[in-house]
Amino acid sequence: MTVSNRFSHKSYKTRYKVFAGVIIVIFMIISIRLWYMQVVKAGYYKDLAENNRIRLKTIKAMRGKIYDRNGVTLVDNYPYFNLAVIPENVKDIDALLDNLAYTICVDKAKLKEKIHAARFKPPFKPVVLLENLSRADLSKIEAHKLNMPGIEIIVESVRHYPFKKSASHIIGYLSEINSQKLALEKYKGYKAGDLIGNFGIEKVYESLLRGKDGFKEVEVDAFGRELTTLTMREAQPGSAIYLTLDAKLQQFVEAAFVGSAGAVVVMDVKNGGILAQFSKPNFDPSLFVKGISSKDWKILSEDPFLPLQNKVISGQYSPGSVFKLVTAAAALEEGIITKDSTFFCNGSFRLGSSRFSCWKKAVHGKINLIDAIAQSCDVYFYNIGGVLGVNSIAEYANKFGLGEMTNIDLEYEKHGLIPTTLWKRRALKSTWFKGETISVAIGQSYVLVTPLQVALLTATIANGEYIPAPHLVREFRADKDTREDQPLHKMRKLPIQKETIDIIREGMFGVMYSAHGTARGSKPESVTAAGKTGTVQVFSGKTTTLPAGEEIPYELRDHAWFVSYAPAENPQIAISVLVEHGGHGGSAAAPIAKKIIDFYFTVIKGDGDNV
Repeated sequence: MTVSNRFSHKSYKTRYKVFAGVIIVIFMIISIRLWYMQVVKAGYYKDLAENNRIRLKTIKAMRGKIYDRNGVTLVDNYPYFNLAVIPENVKDIDALLDNLAYTICVDKAKLKEKIHAARFKPPFKPVVLLENLSRADLSKIEAHKLNMPGIEIIVESVRHYPFKKSASHIIGYLSEINSQKLALEKYKGYKAGDLIGNFGIEKVYESLLRGKDGFKEVEVDAFGRELTTLTMREAQPGSAIYLTLDAKLQQFVEAAFVGSAGAVVVMDVKNGGILAQFSKPNFDPSLFVKGISSKDWKILSEDPFLPLQNKVISGQYSPGSVFKLVTAAAALEEGIITKDSTFFCNGSFRLGSSRFSCWKKAVHGKINLIDAIAQSCDVYFYNIGGVLGVNSIAEYANKFGLGEMTNIDLEYEKHGLIPTTLWKRRALKSTWFKGETISVAIGQSYVLVTPLQVALLTATIANGEYIPAPHLVREFRADKDTREDQPLHKMRKLPIQKETIDIIREGMFGVMYSAHGTARGSKPESVTAAGKTGTVQVFSGKTTTLPAGEEIPYELRDHAWFVSYAPAENPQIAISVLVEHGGHGGSAAAPIAKKIIDFYFTVIKGDGDNV
């Protein structure tokens, strides 16, 4: 072997030994590091590994907004920021709460109580500590969030009512779903804590307004920070609902109503669309946004004027003299009278030993049908009612849609009551007396109607051909360009001769414009109108006559009715007004209708609104 070969061999062996030594050192370092990580720091890395996980986060769908007929927002949504903590991501809860209390000045003890109350919930579920954070507190928390592992800001969308109490009985409110509803097939897919429509339009159209929740699957680290979004499905917002209401008219009606309790309906006589609907007293739906307090619920539920009842559809009242329109139609259709038939009113009507008084102490004298309607002569209708009989009166009341639900798109509507001999025999186990028919003829006795039914009666007489279908929804929109199927509003043909309706309308015109019409002092200034007053005795057998200077107790005062349509020659709107314990229809209810008609035709129609 030459010298050079020996030198090369030695050089190779040296390099090999150096390389092997380096490899050994590297493996030793790796081994030591692995030993350190797997043995010394095993618990630490185990916690980190367990806390790096995939979470499924729900993306709540935005609830559909509610608008009036002109696109004015009646109900929308606004962001609601909640502060929550994920217990499994917090090592030192006391330190976290100390940090929170210092950052946003909150009571640590109250926060600790909330965490303790949720101790049986899964540790990965957020526990809400504070609701509806202010913008200032939200900014402080975001600025210090890295120092508070486990903290999470949950953004909710909650209902907002720009017009406060306005149209509350129509719009309704939301509340948290209960266990009973969760068990129903109707609410499949809902979960505890979800808010659902519990009254009004919010409830009736829950499935359209709710939308469809989305989700995202995210990987988070031990501090709850999102690392990666793995999959995602966007939420689908609920459909917008456009009502038939006019927000401006609705607010005016509510402001114009005088009285402690009652109802008003303004209806389109052509299609039954509700332009305004008011039940007094109303309530503030925002009280229910995050769960009503026991104090507020007690105030609402114990109020003697029943603010939670929609009197328009659920209040049942005797119609009083408004019902004379039905009695007149029945007598004309049955050929018992003509428009020129007369009776003599001497202030009372005798039936056997009973005496039925007319409302007017100064007698009406000889009077025909047109004047009997205009002056609301009780004696005239006692006479024709006695001939008709209660079953015949009931038949024609039913033809006008009384005694049955209108099927408006709201819940809790009442049927009212149109009595018959069969009804009394079944319900009261008693025979019918002719004297009861006399009372029915003028809308007293057992007769009950809702303000909506009376508005529908008025609209039917106004158009003279068909019974409109009362409704509140004009259209649905999935987005600004897509209209969904609109509800069908089927109208029924009115089975009454046109000549009969024309006679009744002539009498209603006289209510406003004849020399002795009962609402002659409430003629609108903007257009002509026709109407009918009604005064309902609340307590049979109790007098409302007291010594001079003494006021009649509220609960003993008569209910006041007034119905109207306008313009008289080409009707567009029908109105019913009920003032509970308001006294006389002509003095308490008619002036309200006058204001509404003038506002509608000078302001609403003046702004170019199309009904």
